[in-house]
Amino acid sequence: MEIMVQKRKEKKLTQAELAQRVGCSQRAIAGYELEERKPSVPMAQRIGRELGFPWTRFFEDGKSDNDVAFEE
Repeated sequence: MEIMVQKRKEKKLTQAELAQRVGCSQRAIAGYELEERKPSVPMAQRIGRELGFPWTRFFEDGKSDNDVAFEE
């Protein structure tokens, strides 16, 4: 997840440091960053609060409204 990596690096945190701050493993943080797994809602909220981005970004599909074809 690009925004997560960007914000973590802006705050000069390692994955292990972020993991300690939010209460999970470094392996979990790596999985979230690589989008191999999604955090629980409470974990997403803690990460978003710690890094300063909306926690709902974890659950977006990555497409903007312009990318979606609508059938009439």
